[in-house]
Amino acid sequence: MKALAIIALVLGLSAVGVAGYHLLETWPNVKSAEQRMERSRQHERYVSHGPSIEDRLWMSYRQAAFNQVYTMWGLGGLGLILGVIGAIKARKTFRVLALVATASSVAALIVSLTTIMASRLG
Repeated sequence: MKALAIIALVLGLSAVGVAGYHLLETWPNVKSAEQRMERSRQHERYVSHGPSIEDRLWMSYRQAAFNQVYTMWGLGGLGLILGVIGAIKARKTFRVLALVATASSVAALIVSLTTIMASRLG
């Protein structure tokens, strides 16, 4: 069960990495694009044909945020399941790895859920 604990740790830490990138890079870009879009709509004096560059940029950031949330769900869910199984079946040494994997997976899942609930993404 060593391999299970190690795989769970890699998945959990990968989910935390995606969550960190999401919180530090993508989510502020989504919010910034929303603000720019609102400002441009307030100052717009003509009728445009089709989506503006701000609209397309916001949609691109929004899609990237969706993809990152889905990645956090996948990695975090697998890391959580494998971490729990690894913690149950592993020896003492690798039980700690499995518990760290479980904790990091839960943290990534919490970040993904709070992102969805705090935004208009979902």
